[in-house]
Amino acid sequence: MIQVKLRDFVEGIKKVRGVVAESEVLEYLRIFRLNVGTDKINLAGTDGRITLYTSVPCINEDNQQEDFSISSDKIASFTKIFDGSDGDLEIDILSDYVKFFVKSSDGYETEFKTLKKEVDIEFNFDMLDTSTFDDEINSKDMEYILNSLIGLADTTSYEMSDQVIYLDGTKAFLYNGVVASKIDIITNKQYYFDYKLSRQLKALIGEDSIVKFKKYDDTGEIMLYIAGDTSSDIILYRPVDDEIIDSSFFNKVSKDNAIKIDKSEFTRALMLVGLISDDGEANMKISRNNINIYIVNGNGEDANKDINAICDEVKEDIILKADTMIKIIEPLKEVNLCLDVENYTAVLFDDRILSITSIDFQ
Repeated sequence: MIQVKLRDFVEGIKKVRGVVAESEVLEYLRIFRLNVGTDKINLAGTDGRITLYTSVPCINEDNQQEDFSISSDKIASFTKIFDGSDGDLEIDILSDYVKFFVKSSDGYETEFKTLKKEVDIEFNFDMLDTSTFDDEINSKDMEYILNSLIGLADTTSYEMSDQVIYLDGTKAFLYNGVVASKIDIITNKQYYFDYKLSRQLKALIGEDSIVKFKKYDDTGEIMLYIAGDTSSDIILYRPVDDEIIDSSFFNKVSKDNAIKIDKSEFTRALMLVGLISDDGEANMKISRNNINIYIVNGNGEDANKDINAICDEVKEDIILKADTMIKIIEPLKEVNLCLDVENYTAVLFDDRILSITSIDFQ
C-alpha cells in the first residue's frame, strides 16, 4: 500500500494533464506513467512532442517498486472531484489494475479502480536527477518574458513561427507577421517556445522558481528544469522549428525623438474607438503635446478622444489597428512612441521591451 497526500497527488496530475489534455493528442498517448519509488511517485505524460515529468512524495509501506501506465482521461476526471481538497490517498497496485482509495478531510471516502494500460512509450525518469545545465533564468524574468510575448502569438496562423518565442542568445522575441517584440536577455544557447509550451511553462513557474535549460545537440531536444522550493518539474520537448527566424530588423530601429504617451489614457482611447470601428482600425492625429484618436464608421457613428503626450512639433496622421496596439502597450510600464515614415512602422518601448508594428500614413 502506498500513501500520498491527496492535494499533492491532485496537483501532480494537473501538471501532467496539461500536456495530454488537448483533443488532438492521439488516443494511445492519452496516458499517465507512474513510477513508484521508495519515497516518491514520479508522474509523466506526453503528447508525442512535449513530455512532462513531476513527482509527489509518498510513504511506500511495502516498498513496492513499479512502473505502469493508466488512462489519463479517467484518473484526471477522478482527481478533478477533489481539486483543492485535503486528505489522504491510498494506492494499491495489483497485477492488472490500480485501486485508489480517498479519505478526504471532510470525511468523504470513495474508491476508484482503473486498468493498467500496455503502451510502447519510453519515459526517462532519471532526468529528474539532472544536475548540469546550459542556462538558467529566474522566475521573475521568465514570467515577464512569457507574459509580455505570449499575448502576441497568432494562434490562428498556419505559420508556426508566428506563435513561437525565440531566445537567440541576446534577446527573447516573437514575430507574428504583424508585430515584432523583443526583450533583451543573455543566454549561452538558443531556445524556442511555441504557444502550447509557453502556456505549460507559465503554469509551472512558482514565485521562487528557477528555470534551467539544457540543450541536447545530438537530438535537438531541449529540457526545461523548473526548480522550486519544495518540488521540481521537467519539460522535455522537440522544437517545432529548427532555425531561428531573422531578427536583424531590430538593429535598424531608432528611438530618437520619442513621443511619451500616458498609458492608461492611450489604452482607454483605443478601446473606445475599437468599439465603433468597422474593421478595428483607428486614426491617430499627432500634434505638439497632443494626440487625437478618432474614427467614423460606415453608419456615421464616431468616437473622438484627445490624450496628453510629450512631443515636439510633430504633425502626422496615421492609421493603426486598435486591438493590436492595445496588446503591444499592455506589458509596457510607460509608452514611448517613435514613427518611421520611410518604413511605415511604429516603434513602442519602455526600459525593457521594444515592439515594432506596421502602420499607414494619411
